[in-house]
Amino acid sequence: MLKKIFSSYGTDKKGLKVLTSRRMCQMARDFNFFHKIPNLDEIKLELFFIKKVPQKNANFRDFIDVLYQLAKMKNKNIQDRVKLFKTFLDEMIIPKYREFSKHLLQYNIDYIQIFYKDYNPYENPTLILLSQQEEFFKHVQKNF
Repeated sequence: MLKKIFSSYGTDKKGLKVLTSRRMCQMARDFNFFHKIPNLDEIKLELFFIKKVPQKNANFRDFIDVLYQLAKMKNKNIQDRVKLFKTFLDEMIIPKYREFSKHLLQYNIDYIQIFYKDYNPYENPTLILLSQQEEFFKHVQKNF
């Protein structure tokens, strides 16, 4: 779950997925961190991000560390580190992740074969679909 969030907000730099402070702030807005974490605003988050990630581009490990620090800001009274982070995930990430994952579009479509490569000409679903659309063929022939 966190890996998908990181991947969707991250950008590719030299073949690696990284997260900038601007994209971290966008994620915080999308997940309502500014409304639910006391004394947190965009400027504080950017300063906090720069302090934790001096190279300005966070890898996944840095991203988790920043989330952990935000969890400490939200729940100062919980002493157990595992319980602290689990509570943060349960309250802040999971409810919004369900909504977020609906908007996350990932296409895993294989290469579409149109011209008989591995199909029998009478079994090719794309050609069958196109042949059923006479208007499409008239349009194509008219433009050539």
